[in-house]
Amino acid sequence: MQDTPSRERRHWADVAVILCGLALFGLAIWFPPFSTTTGAAETSPPSVWPIYGGAGGLTLLAVFLGQRWQWRAVARIMLVAAVIILIYGLLTRFRELGPAAWLTIIIPGIVILVATPFFGPMPRAAETAMQS
Repeated sequence: MQDTPSRERRHWADVAVILCGLALFGLAIWFPPFSTTTGAAETSPPSVWPIYGGAGGLTLLAVFLGQRWQWRAVARIMLVAAVIILIYGLLTRFRELGPAAWLTIIIPGIVILVATPFFGPMPRAAETAMQS
């Protein structure tokens, strides 16, 4: 069985969503890297923690729900909701569009938004073993 382009796209979309979700949720748990550097003037780090936590949590929950075909549409809606949370945070919590905003809000939001149409269940291990 040959790997189809849709399966490959789905795989990479899932990987991108997982990485962005973990990064956003990690920013909510640990101090953001810009909290003690020159980027601290862009925002107040405690004010963006709920934004990171909400968007990261929704993204990770969507990853788990999206592994079933019947929940895929709900998971995609959750990913769009996570991007909306990021946009809200960008517009309300950041004073300027510096490196902190680009690295922690804009780029993850774009990656999640681009990956959303291709997001779906990962290929099963049995399917990939049959290809070898």
